[in-house]
Amino acid sequence: MTVVLLRTLRDLRRGLIGWTLGVVSLVAVMAWVWPSMQDIPDLDALLANYPEPMRELFNIDGFSTGAGFFNAELFSLVVPILFAIFGISRGARLLAGQEEAGHLEVTLAQPVPRWRVLAGHALALAAAMTVLGTALLASLAVANVVVDVGLGFADMTAASVSMVLFGIEFGLIALAVGAATGRRGLAMAVASVAAIAAYLLYALSKLVDPLDGWEVISPVQHALRDGPLGTGWSPGSLLAMAAVALSVTLLAMPLLHRRDIHG
Repeated sequence: MTVVLLRTLRDLRRGLIGWTLGVVSLVAVMAWVWPSMQDIPDLDALLANYPEPMRELFNIDGFSTGAGFFNAELFSLVVPILFAIFGISRGARLLAGQEEAGHLEVTLAQPVPRWRVLAGHALALAAAMTVLGTALLASLAVANVVVDVGLGFADMTAASVSMVLFGIEFGLIALAVGAATGRRGLAMAVASVAAIAAYLLYALSKLVDPLDGWEVISPVQHALRDGPLGTGWSPGSLLAMAAVALSVTLLAMPLLHRRDIHG
């Protein structure tokens, strides 16, 4: 499992470097924009004209504060999408991509149980996502000092952990589908549809009255929690995302074990 973990991380390193630089650059741009937004007169009065469901969906109510600005500009949509895309694309590549390339059979021919190979890939995906989350946390901390955003370190850490678990959750769904089918495109499609459905449920629950309350079953609700900057830690939400990620990995193990891997 350790060999698979280290080899997979080595294979992911170039893409991970690029994604890390992208996340850091995104936070830097928002930090550069924040002082000019802070100086806009009567900003709260202007934002009050937005419809209430839209203010709730995009966390606009606190836009005049540093936490509210970063919630609205980064965490309401952009950062969750980036983490989901990274997780899904990498999760689909790890097993299904190797099988389509004809490389997985060589690995599985070694005297090692298939569940360990799957676990090694899952741990590598989680480690890569943690590196991306650490870059997010570090860039937020630097921005907080440079432009005085007014963010607490605990809030920044909680938000970063939420994004990491959010990306891991959908990345492991892609990994599990790839392990069960051996088809990279199908793995990406299933995980992407799941992510889109989760966001639509989260958004529509705030816009359509009959769906009010259904957002609790959406991973997006657990990741954002009406913030997530400024809302602090939510152990229940974090445990829910971790439980889903672990469940899909465990479900994929017997499915991979029963398959005839293509060479």
